[in-house]
Amino acid sequence: HLIFIRRARALLQREQFDIVSGLTRFYPLDVYRMGGGIHKVWLRKKADSAVGRFLSFLRPFTWLALFLEKRIFDPRRCRRIIANSRLCHDQLLALYPYPPGRVTVIYNGIDHNYFNPRLRESHGTALRRSLGIPIEATVALFASNNLTRKGLDVAIDGLSRTGEKSLFLLVAGKGRSEPFLSLARTLGVSDRVRFLGPVDDMRAVYGASDLLALPTRYDPFANVCLEAMACGLPVITTVDNGASELVREGVNGFILSGPRDAWTLAAHLVALTDAARRARLAGAARETSLAYTIDRNAGETLVVYTAILEERNAHDR
Repeated sequence: HLIFIRRARALLQREQFDIVSGLTRFYPLDVYRMGGGIHKVWLRKKADSAVGRFLSFLRPFTWLALFLEKRIFDPRRCRRIIANSRLCHDQLLALYPYPPGRVTVIYNGIDHNYFNPRLRESHGTALRRSLGIPIEATVALFASNNLTRKGLDVAIDGLSRTGEKSLFLLVAGKGRSEPFLSLARTLGVSDRVRFLGPVDDMRAVYGASDLLALPTRYDPFANVCLEAMACGLPVITTVDNGASELVREGVNGFILSGPRDAWTLAAHLVALTDAARRARLAGAARETSLAYTIDRNAGETLVVYTAILEERNAHDR
């Protein structure tokens, strides 16, 4: 990370650009897109105990991240900030003295032709058969490349509390699966959990699923939620996920008040085993997603860029 910063700054000294827009921890910037959220918030949420939080501060990266974060959120070093959720917007303003008028919320966009409900017919049925999952079963999807942070243990725990033998859990993403396999065996649901590992093309996985369960500890905006909704999957997630701002309780999904509430997760999973109810939520989820396009995201981002150029031109005049 430090090498990247050094080389990027050297490049900026050699050349002139209209806009310097950052997607990672770097300064100075015209625009910082806060896609990774706020590290100070994550440190508070990642550990279950004071000891765990203390141990996090022993990592050199923690100190680097906090050092860079403090400087990026200094209005003298970054002229505009794009937050990908209201959650991150509010957390930023609560923790750092940044001018509210220079923070813009721009939600992610999705390709609705690539992610769509037709994937069940074109991809999903075949994947179910290959995994030994009955066509008539209800399949909950957990998708993440950070199994611990996104709450896979809670998802497995919630599955075990449902008592529904026709409810399966698909797990897509990289990470050590052994601890979670062991948990599934301990809770007696290993026969209803399928680990897929890293998946390059998620379309078949969405097509094989009926809903998304993501009891995440902290997520600025989990794009998997928007992708799932575009595919017609109701979403169960937590208030600690910025994407929950797109979820309407009982209409297109459910929101957990805390990331460790396995009992409430189980209740929502059971509710979505009802095919008629699930179909209503699926249609509403797809409809919600249609407002969030790549063109909309790009257009709103260009508004921020244009404001910076206009300010610069006025200053030059």
